[in-house]
Amino acid sequence: HHEFASDDYPYLAYNPYIKDLSWAGIKAIFSNYYFSNYHPITSLTWAIEYKIWQMNPMPYHITNLLLHLVNTLLVFVFFKKLVNSNNVALICAALFALHPMHVEVVAWVAQRKDLVYTAFFLLSLIFYVQFTNNKKVLIYVCSVLFFILSLLSKSMAITLPVLLVLIDYYRGSLTAKSLINKIPFFVLSLGFGILTLKTQEGIRFDKDFTPVFPFVDRIFLVCYAVCLYLYDLIVPTGLALFHFYPVKTNGSFPMMVYASPFILILIAFLITRIKSFRKELIFGFLFFLISISIVLQFVPAGCAIISERYTYVPYLGCFFIIAMFYDRLQAGAFKPLIKFKALSNYVLICFIGLLAAVALVRVGNWENYETLLDDLVAKEPDNPYSYFSRSHYLLEFKQDPKAALADIQEAIKLDTTVASSYSNCGFLMGIMRDYPGSVRAFDMAIKLDSSDRKYHMNRGISRMMLPDYKGALADFNIWLAADSSSAEMVYDKAFCLYHVGDTAQAAVVFNKALALNPKYVDAYYQLGTLYFLQKDYKKAIQQFSSAIALKKDYTDAYYNRAAAKFNSNDPGACDDIRMAMSLGQKVAPEILAKCK
Repeated sequence: HHEFASDDYPYLAYNPYIKDLSWAGIKAIFSNYYFSNYHPITSLTWAIEYKIWQMNPMPYHITNLLLHLVNTLLVFVFFKKLVNSNNVALICAALFALHPMHVEVVAWVAQRKDLVYTAFFLLSLIFYVQFTNNKKVLIYVCSVLFFILSLLSKSMAITLPVLLVLIDYYRGSLTAKSLINKIPFFVLSLGFGILTLKTQEGIRFDKDFTPVFPFVDRIFLVCYAVCLYLYDLIVPTGLALFHFYPVKTNGSFPMMVYASPFILILIAFLITRIKSFRKELIFGFLFFLISISIVLQFVPAGCAIISERYTYVPYLGCFFIIAMFYDRLQAGAFKPLIKFKALSNYVLICFIGLLAAVALVRVGNWENYETLLDDLVAKEPDNPYSYFSRSHYLLEFKQDPKAALADIQEAIKLDTTVASSYSNCGFLMGIMRDYPGSVRAFDMAIKLDSSDRKYHMNRGISRMMLPDYKGALADFNIWLAADSSSAEMVYDKAFCLYHVGDTAQAAVVFNKALALNPKYVDAYYQLGTLYFLQKDYKKAIQQFSSAIALKKDYTDAYYNRAAAKFNSNDPGACDDIRMAMSLGQKVAPEILAKCK
């Protein structure tokens, strides 16, 4: 019964490709990328749902849940085939099904791509394991085909060929010859990897909230991210929409950041020392690292150091280690630990039960976008992006500029160096008609980032409303020097030129606005007014007539056209006066006398 949240709206409500389920529409889905992502099969599932249910969120959530259940079954099948143990398969499936880090993937409709790619990903793994058993060509072909479908669902599937090599290692079948059958997988992975780079080359993360770190810091942060993922595997607390980068205090990160590489080295050392369980540890840990590697922030992209949804497949390696350790312990393989055999049952049951309880609470946070962002603010009250995000929601979805302004002002208090926060503040103040405050906010945004011409455009609009036409004109000129394609911005420049007294240039620029948009009603009206003041009544009448042709109830245009007609002795002036009066225009007695 949950609503849509976060990116669900851009991916569904604003996505033109899912609105057409015809053959032409399906072709468009497979031949275009959207939101810098190429995932046509995922988009096709949305298109089918949109065709039947439009924007009713329930069917989308049901589909996500069903896909998660299918994936849970496939996890069981995969590990059953890999190690031929019901215990191991069941524990892996239970951990996968109930782990709270996976709530984000299931509860967030826009993350359907993770669910779909995982289904095909697991099928490809299952068929490959089956192929290693019977060497049947058809089984191999099925594995390749499911890999292609996985790639068409989300590019994160490109890690699969390396996992196939890892499976060969674990099963003791890794040879030079066995690598040959991986060639089609690696070729497909490389091709889709290049395609992904192409689709995302124009992606633009908010530069104000994307931190920049020197190379050495990035090494520590990547290691720290891996440690965070491992920590949340066992202690999944503090789950939130964003897990922000650690903050430097007096030039230094928290000590755990610097300790993280040594923690990973220690883990690697311990793996080499544990002989009886070494292969399982290597397989599970490398499965995790390989799968998660492409989303580790070697180059920061956005404000989050880790994301919960990225664990959906990688955690399978960790679940495998847990399940295999339990299974070996029950089989009496670890003699020093044999006394904990009975206790391990209770530990496992309690652990899975606690995961389920935490997941249930986390599901509640995803009830709608508001509950999700309120949870983010509650858990990350010291990060400006928490308030920045909620401010955007309060304006766009709740139409509450007052509450949105309070949040963006809180974001500014927490960090006075973020240009986009001041810009949003200026925009909100403009909506609330605090134009002096709006201009001051845009002044700060421009001071912090003078390269963003959008700030000049918005400050120009606020200046125009003060009115400060000269200042607005200067801002509009900066914007239009880079982009003169907007009829509205060209119109605003002409309006300012008119008010600073440059009527000749104003007429030229109004005509440019009309060239960009021949149906720009107000441009015709303003141009008519300008010609009227220049006493060119014939042109004024033409412009007012064009405005009226596009807007039949344009009262001011009728009234002003009447004035132009009176001045040019046009007998139709009284008809315009009567029409203006019928639309509610008050007319001076002396004008009424002319029409008796």
